[in-house]
Amino acid sequence: MASEIYAIISVVITIGVIISAKIIDHYKFKTLDGSYKALVVIILLVVIAEGVYLSINFDLLTYALETVTSLSAILIFAAFVYLNKLQNAASGISIALSTNIHVGAKIKIENHKGTIFKLGLTKTIIEMDEDKSRVWIPNKKFDEVLVSISSIKAKPSDYDLEKASVDN
Repeated sequence: MASEIYAIISVVITIGVIISAKIIDHYKFKTLDGSYKALVVIILLVVIAEGVYLSINFDLLTYALETVTSLSAILIFAAFVYLNKLQNAASGISIALSTNIHVGAKIKIENHKGTIFKLGLTKTIIEMDEDKSRVWIPNKKFDEVLVSISSIKAKPSDYDLEKASVDN
């Protein structure tokens, strides 16, 4: 009886975590391109963890323990393979939460000056001042090199209109 109660509590907590992640994504990361992909990965990991917990709790994985162990090893290997992307994604989330870095801000990075055109989960697009070309910068560069960002906020609507005309 106690295991059923714990299972119900676990499912309720899992649903709460998924709803919280969706709310955080919607309100905090709505301007960050690629955040939906990260949300899907987080939800998948939470659902898999819940499935494993329930399976162990009700002895459903007794015969498949080797499979679960193998899958864990594969996930760890995949984490090492995609380490660069994961680091860029973590930096992208940090950038999205920052109040100083936003679309339209003037930036100087590694002797290049420009304006932030678009923020993404793993990369930021800068429009260069000298020739109006666009440069993609991995987000972890913001943690590795000296970056100068102006504190003057440009009107985001100007950049949204330009972005819309470029995308179409």
